[in-house]
Amino acid sequence: MSAFEVYKVELPAGASTEPHDHLSDEVEDVYAIVRGSGWLVVDEQHTALTVGHFVAVTKESTRYVIAGENGCDLVAICA
Repeated sequence: MSAFEVYKVELPAGASTEPHDHLSDEVEDVYAIVRGSGWLVVDEQHTALTVGHFVAVTKESTRYVIAGENGCDLVAICA
């Protein structure tokens, strides 16, 4: 690994990130949930997220996050 990026994502209730993969840029993601709750959808499989969860997603997988009723804040680490 020669570089990485860190993002804070703040999703209001019911909002979602765009479905995407990282085949073109060879990046894998790790998400850390820091506030609220929601769902991570990876290749159409839903996983519940709550504060304290850390989730890794491979570059090939299509993924997006859906915020729960109180919103969801997460830190995304991309490398």
